[in-house]
Amino acid sequence: MTAPTLSRPSGATAAPLDAAPRRALAMTINISMDGFPVEISFDGSLDQLPAITKRLRALGAEPAAAPAPKDERAPVRPERVTPSYDSDGNPCCPVHKRPLSDGAHGLFCSAKARTGQVADKKGYCGLKFEA
Repeated sequence: MTAPTLSRPSGATAAPLDAAPRRALAMTINISMDGFPVEISFDGSLDQLPAITKRLRALGAEPAAAPAPKDERAPVRPERVTPSYDSDGNPCCPVHKRPLSDGAHGLFCSAKARTGQVADKKGYCGLKFEA
């Protein structure tokens, strides 16, 4: 058995190819449905995005809350406080009445800060003292 030969009738031409093929994109949309955060992923072309967002709005979806902008300002340096002194002349924390220790960055109070008091990031007394 011989293989059939394929031929085109004379004068026939192939259909032109689409010069700009549509590219499929992987997209993720973050929305809120009834107060719940939802992430929707799909593959499609960019020109489908308006139809998708219109359909999501019709279903009651709302755009997810945008993240809060970062505060790019320089950190505020805490005001320096004059320590109080005990009867022996040793510097003490004016809030906690504890003797101050001398650390790599100057005097510090080792007491845990209570609610409403100045605290560092670890929860200890955040007052800075004049030397």
